[in-house]
Amino acid sequence: MRRVKTASNRLFTNCTVIDGRGGEPIADAHVLVSGDSIRRGAIGPFNGAASGAEVWDLQGGFLLPGFCSTHVHLGDVWPLPELVDEPAAQRAIRAGSNAMDALRCGITSMRSLGEDRFIDVAWREAFEKGISIGPTIVASGNPLIAPGGHAKFMSRNLEVKGPGALRRAVEYQIERGVDCIKLVTTAGEALDEGQSFGQLQFTSEEVRAVVDTAHAAGKFVCTHTGTTEGVLQAVDAGVDCIEHGYVMNQTAVDALVANGVFLTPTLTVTHNEAYFEKVGMPEAQRERFRRLRDRHAESFRRAYRSGVQIVCGADLNPVGYCTLSEIEWMVRLGMTTSDALVAATDTSARTNGIARERGTIEVGKKADLVVLNGNPLDDIGHIWNAELVVKSGRPVGMDRSESKADFWDVLLSCGQTGIEAGAK
Repeated sequence: MRRVKTASNRLFTNCTVIDGRGGEPIADAHVLVSGDSIRRGAIGPFNGAASGAEVWDLQGGFLLPGFCSTHVHLGDVWPLPELVDEPAAQRAIRAGSNAMDALRCGITSMRSLGEDRFIDVAWREAFEKGISIGPTIVASGNPLIAPGGHAKFMSRNLEVKGPGALRRAVEYQIERGVDCIKLVTTAGEALDEGQSFGQLQFTSEEVRAVVDTAHAAGKFVCTHTGTTEGVLQAVDAGVDCIEHGYVMNQTAVDALVANGVFLTPTLTVTHNEAYFEKVGMPEAQRERFRRLRDRHAESFRRAYRSGVQIVCGADLNPVGYCTLSEIEWMVRLGMTTSDALVAATDTSARTNGIARERGTIEVGKKADLVVLNGNPLDDIGHIWNAELVVKSGRPVGMDRSESKADFWDVLLSCGQTGIEAGAK
């Protein structure tokens, strides 16, 4: 990659643009960035010099919008019970490291769906103020769970019961600066020994209380739910995005389509055995995920065939590795490469409420960009080969010096031994 410095504006040239909207790639293209945004009229073949711009010759690379993850827990590690008594400062440092590592992988924005002590809000503010360069964070603060509900042992989860208490909990979260609300309405997955899979955790009145309170304040609601019953309850209450949807019949899928509800399928959670091995996930938890695997895949395919708005989020860490893994799994399970890229850019930006500024390469939008050294439409595996990441017009340092540990090292040092970190 060759660069000629002339001024603060940047011209990215000699590339193929894949704009995130699903259209044909634009060959022999250039993108002109002014400050933090794509300058009007800058997309298309480059026919001459751009006066006063810093020229970046991408040498035939592929220029895409930065990827967007819709389901992250920045401070989590496996085994999760080890987090119960962890100091807030330790978790906060790990969360920021995770976010910045993800940016170097090409994930330029993300939605935090469960973080302790509003650490996600704090990192959102730090990145927005330029204290560090990091991804755009859409923050939810603490997930709301029923007493004794899903992953009840985790300090990041807030146990609440009753419509009135749930309304107050939503108002409290909003006062602390969250962008959205995370609600957990079913249990019984790998973390919930002794609970029936898909067991409803809240009444319909309680779910509606959360949704109505959030919507009245201009906030959207994402709901962890694993089954048809949970999906139908959430859709009826007006929830905006379903997280997981492990087992859904056609009735549930049709309800998502009819009501314009997004779906984050989190395929990595049940499919990535190599990941389970790497992080040392207990065998009992692995087996519970395996039992869901085939039904999860079929639910995803049913949703895709039916036209559900599918977005990209993996639920696991490191965010960078797991988000790229999620894109690959969507393709492996039947999504076209073009649709998977749209899911991980434009559609994810829309469900995160940031599509006016991010998610596609269009004039006037923020310059969140990733350069790949191969065509991901031909081979989705090229998403792992980011040559350059640009965040709001600023190139991101891609080299990990000795002072910047790979996040695998950070993750695997948290109470775990004998697990070899490595590349994909």
